[in-house]
Amino acid sequence: MCLVSISKYQVKTTIGYKKFDNNNGHLFFQFRGRMQQLPIGKWIKEIDYRSRDDIEIEWIHADREGKYHPGFHVYLDKYGDTNLRKVKFRNILVKGWQSGSKVVVAKEIYIFPLRK
Repeated sequence: MCLVSISKYQVKTTIGYKKFDNNNGHLFFQFRGRMQQLPIGKWIKEIDYRSRDDIEIEWIHADREGKYHPGFHVYLDKYGDTNLRKVKFRNILVKGWQSGSKVVVAKEIYIFPLRK
């Protein structure tokens, strides 16, 4: 999951959406990273969840232009996908476009518990 392009739009929120694999209510990253259950209701750092193969990666090249440091890709809107989970993010590394939507790449995310 890479950005298509990097942009300089203004971000006016710290809330976004991220796609996870859900196994009986337990969340896992959908693409890269360690295959371990993710904590809900706690801030997590991207570097702590990189796979051994990815730990040395310093830069990722966007599909069209630019490069950026690895981090959590967080959509700023749901873009019609109902499988996205609400998260809070901080420490933005870069902003860009992915799947036709605005995305931030952040060092840390907080996964909100589901409302009962």
